Formats: sequence, C-alpha cells, structure tokens
Amino acid sequence: MKINAWILLACGLTLGVARTQSEGLVSVDLGMGIAGPGEHAWVAVTLSAGHASRVGRILLEISFPRQFVSFNSATQVAAAESLRLDIKTELQEKEGEDVLRIELSSPSPFPQGELIELQFDLSQEALPNQEFSVKNLEQRVETLEGEVLKARGSDGLIIVAVFGEAIPACFFYMH
Repeated sequence: MKINAWILLACGLTLGVARTQSEGLVSVDLGMGIAGPGEHAWVAVTLSAGHASRVGRILLEISFPRQFVSFNSATQVAAAESLRLDIKTELQEKEGEDVLRIELSSPSPFPQGELIELQFDLSQEALPNQEFSVKNLEQRVETLEGEVLKARGSDGLIIVAVFGEAIPACFFYMH
C-alpha cells in the first residue's frame, strides 16, 4: 500500500510540474558561490522559461547580509554573449542587510540558462564553512511586448571555504 502511495505522489508531482511549465511560469533562480575569506564569490542568475515565452526584461530584488558580504558587480556570462543585454543595478542599505535591485533588458528574447553573474566580496572575518543566504525577494518578468509573466525564483547561497590547506595524514598509512 505504501508503494502505491509513493507512485501516486510521484506522478502527481510530475503532473504538477508539467502543468506549471505549460502555464508559462518563468523561473529566475540564484546559484551558489564558493570563496575563501577576503575573496570574490560569483552567484549566477539563471532563467528557465517555457519555449513560447519571449522574455525581454527582468527586474530582480535580492538581499544578503551586509556584515560579511558586499556587492561588487554584475556581468553578462559568455553563454549569453550574443544578447545585447543592458544591466542596471541599485544597492540599498536596510537593517542588517543590503538589498540589490537588478534590471536586465534586451531588444532580443533572453536565452534560457545563465544570464549574468553577480560578484560579491567576502570579508576577511568570514569563517570557513560559514554560509550566507542570497534571498530572492522579488522578480518581475516581462515579454518583449511588455506583458507581465508569472514568475518565481529560488534563493542563492555563498559558502566560505578555505582552499589549499594541508591535510594531515597518518605517517604509517603513507609508507
């Protein structure tokens, strides 16, 4: 009986995803960046849209903790090089966090996949294995004709890692 319930649940989830995609829901998702203390972390902004959508403008609002993370720049990725993409950013300070507004626009339809990378600087005081959430607060997606599309987005993450540390090993094991 439990197996049947899982199969029905899995089929229902699959049908739900298919229905959402056919309704034209657009997704603007943030990726994950990994860097060491005092280094740069890059977080990708990725577009997933139905085949029929002709996205021409994205307004995105994200937040991140100001204490250890600061925004540096937004650059177009090589995969979207053929797109004449206009990128505008505006940084606002809020209580304990910064809010970054990003506007992407183009006279041509956006391709699906990674569009831009957001470069963040990590503080020297950031500790290894610390994680900082890059929250996707709001997204507005429009077609080339100015029609507003249903949109959602997932949060991103910045992880502090220390690269190149020596790993102690047992002397007897290595000989």
